[in-house]
Amino acid sequence: MPNNSINITREEMQDTFLKVYPTAGTIKAASKAVGVHRTTVLGWFKRYPDFAEKFEQARREFVEELESIAYGLVKEMAANRDYKANPTLLIFMLNANDPEKYRGVSDTSSEARDVLAEFRKMARATVVTVDKPEKKLPMAQNSIVSYEKDKKALSEKFGSLNNGNSNSD
Repeated sequence: MPNNSINITREEMQDTFLKVYPTAGTIKAASKAVGVHRTTVLGWFKRYPDFAEKFEQARREFVEELESIAYGLVKEMAANRDYKANPTLLIFMLNANDPEKYRGVSDTSSEARDVLAEFRKMARATVVTVDKPEKKLPMAQNSIVSYEKDKKALSEKFGSLNNGNSNSD
């Protein structure tokens, strides 16, 4: 009986994968289309630096194609004066094209939340000493205790100050 199987080299399989990837969009989908397991492709990245380099180039081309599509949609929204059609797309485009201006706020906010969480931990640890005037507190602890007292008073007057922040009390 004749052998109808085709022998394909690893290099040919890798080249085929790289050609399929931009239309498949993910390593899993491209792997399946080519007929190799995803972990095989992940192994190629580790063992074959030239493949990893070619993949990175294919990935960049794929991202550029996505950017081109997104930009086309933004232009269409502008032409139709329909900016509400996809505001998320506009935000992503702004983030991608001017990250210093449009991403910095969330980074700062995250750091501020972390600092406030630490202040709250310190305040909880020292709040028991507020009613004991014989105990002197360091200046920073006095500020924290004062903050906690003000927060409690405001909370009693206006309700919770949580605003959905899981770090808030």
